[in-house]
Amino acid sequence: MRIGIVGCGSVANEEHLPALVKMEDVEVVAVCDEVEDAVIKTAERFGIDNHFSDLTSMLEKQDMDVVDICVPPQNHAALAVEAMNAGYHVIVEKPMAVTTEEADKMIDASKRNNVKLSVIHNLLFNPLIMEAKSLVERGAVGDLLGVDIKWPVHAPPNKSHWTYTLPGKTIGETLSHPIYLMLAFLHNVNEVRVFKRKLRGNDLMPVDEVKIILNAENGIGTISLSANLPVLKAARTIDIIGTEAALHGSIYTATLIKHKFNNDSSISMAMDNISSSFQLLKETASASLRALRKFPSSHQIIIHRIINNLLNNKEPPVSLEEARETIRITEIICKEIESQ
Repeated sequence: MRIGIVGCGSVANEEHLPALVKMEDVEVVAVCDEVEDAVIKTAERFGIDNHFSDLTSMLEKQDMDVVDICVPPQNHAALAVEAMNAGYHVIVEKPMAVTTEEADKMIDASKRNNVKLSVIHNLLFNPLIMEAKSLVERGAVGDLLGVDIKWPVHAPPNKSHWTYTLPGKTIGETLSHPIYLMLAFLHNVNEVRVFKRKLRGNDLMPVDEVKIILNAENGIGTISLSANLPVLKAARTIDIIGTEAALHGSIYTATLIKHKFNNDSSISMAMDNISSSFQLLKETASASLRALRKFPSSHQIIIHRIINNLLNNKEPPVSLEEARETIRITEIICKEIESQ
């Protein structure tokens, strides 16, 4: 399978290309980027013979099967539709698009041209999330009541950074991760409430604290986003609450702790502390072992699944309905963030 990469930034160089060049039956035949220095460096680093300054030239001159789009989301829809109209399968980074209207155009192009559109929701393939989904599906927490996600936001100091041109600015760019994680557990979100504040003086951010409530068919979810936390990745957490147990996970360390609901006796509390400690030790050991063995990242896992599904004519691992719903909810939240 021949693949052309659009965009030679960090996500292409650190995630997509390292995953693709290791795969059998895959050849990265070309890269393109409007920044000449970037495209030349990427081509040299990964031994890619052909490079272009734009997608149109690559589509006209290069034989490919798949176009992999790794550019800022403002350009996702136009590039994806162009590639699909030319008859190519498309892989696109999150968020799928900026608006629901753009997402619909992408889905329509996929259907009209009978090509696959695969969206990268990589954290669905974080070991923690996969384990949590399995536990919930097996009834290990009882009936699901709700999900709480905490997500720190990094605000780039450079005011020309592309995230500041998005709806919701940097928070809008980050939102898709916690939203698609929430949708892995909550179904049919019918109400979205947004609470926002600006607590510090970053003039580049319209708000820096956002709390979101999602009312769904099978529970209530909350997402807390903060641009004020000094610790970033380590503060990304998820709590899944059921009628019989609760799960607490650190997305950064990929550790998951299960708390069973017992009575309030001192013995029960002590046993819960002991159980949590043993679970944390076990989870930490597993995470360390994965690191030592260079276990693939969630990005690499989903890219491998996408390629294998394309080779076997299967549907993408992330459904287009799920990807579109992520954009629908993101759009609602960003409009509220930017309203006065």
